[in-house]
Amino acid sequence: MGAADLARPGAAMQREGMEHLGYLAPLARDLVRIDSRSSRSNLAVAERLMAELSGFEVERLDYTDVAGVPKCVLVAARGAGGLALSGHMDTVPDTGWTDDPWSGRIEGGTLHGLGSTDMKGPVAAIIAAARALPAHVPVALLLTTDEETTKAGARLIADRSALARRFAPRGILVAEPTGMAPVRGHRGNVEFRAVATGVQAHSSTGQGRNANWDLLPFLTEMRALHDRLR
Repeated sequence: MGAADLARPGAAMQREGMEHLGYLAPLARDLVRIDSRSSRSNLAVAERLMAELSGFEVERLDYTDVAGVPKCVLVAARGAGGLALSGHMDTVPDTGWTDDPWSGRIEGGTLHGLGSTDMKGPVAAIIAAARALPAHVPVALLLTTDEETTKAGARLIADRSALARRFAPRGILVAEPTGMAPVRGHRGNVEFRAVATGVQAHSSTGQGRNANWDLLPFLTEMRALHDRLR
């Protein structure tokens, strides 16, 4: 194989990468320009994404959140049994912004706006990645909402998505920003109530029992668990 032959695959990959980058930036910008804070509807974002999903089977699941706001989640798939790429369409509130949170301005190679990193940019990236895969490679997209609040969108996909069940992903890659370092698993939370019962008595008798002392061994175990899992 000569030098020219060696150069061709690299040049082709570089051209293909530039094409995907040229696709990615406008889509990410369009998503940032749509206000989809968790308190608002995400339907406009979902419709913008659906326009990019030709060639995929698409399932749209609509619901109304606890405040009566109409929302939806999307599942898109091609084939079965491959990797699922996941992201959320909602954002945190626009607290502290001094610039236009929905400008979608691209300056110096940086996309500015609410959700550009968490996670409209990553959502655009996983759609670009899924579209770029060869047609014979199975891939799915799990696009949720209310991730910043109640997680209702992810629950809806888990409970009601026939397409997600049929695709049966071998794994799920969540495109949350992690400083470009892969993270296996994701932080979660468990809530429970621990109750300790004391004995009320006048301090002069010495007959009382402080319930806080009974909690100390429990808190020591919780601290050890925290240190092990962090």
